[in-house]
Amino acid sequence: MTAGGGTATGEAPSAARGRLRILSRADVLSLVSMEDAIEATARAFGQLSAGKVEMPVRGSLTSGDGISLFMPARLIAAGERGAGLVVQQQDDAVDGGQP
Repeated sequence: MTAGGGTATGEAPSAARGRLRILSRADVLSLVSMEDAIEATARAFGQLSAGKVEMPVRGSLTSGDGISLFMPARLIAAGERGAGLVVQQQDDAVDGGQP
């Protein structure tokens, strides 16, 4: 979503519901300033410290030579939700196994 409440494609938020959007690095940089990202991270960690975050244990799925990690969370008071997804295959590992 943009600061004005729309999405990167100009749709109203209600029109974007129910769709998965894959954002490129350029998309993210055009939508969120570093200042806003730092502020949001500080707010989220503050709520985490206060026990106001629903964050289940990270889920993982291994198959063959890879692993997928899913990390959802919700800021209870604000109703904001987010998730992180990391997929790594052994061939992707660099510097001693770090992605």
